[in-house]
Amino acid sequence: EEVDRIYLNTPRTLSVVDVAGGRTISLTKTNLPDAVVWNPWIDKAKATADLGDEDYKVMVCVEAAAIETPVTVAPGATWRCGQTLSVASS
Repeated sequence: EEVDRIYLNTPRTLSVVDVAGGRTISLTKTNLPDAVVWNPWIDKAKATADLGDEDYKVMVCVEAAAIETPVTVAPGATWRCGQTLSVASS
């Protein structure tokens, strides 16, 4: 089934362990306290141009986010955030 979940106040580094692929994918976030984990499942995968019809079976999306406390940036102001992805053999 489709998954779309919000996690608040998550650790700075999040990891997905890909047992089949023998790797760990890590996301290190800056100034983004929350995270979203999702998978489109069958119908939305078919409707998404950059996913193959069966890709939902082998993918998960983990995104850094600012959900609990949304960020508003005033005109002329700046706000910085970031995420760094890394892959290591497991």
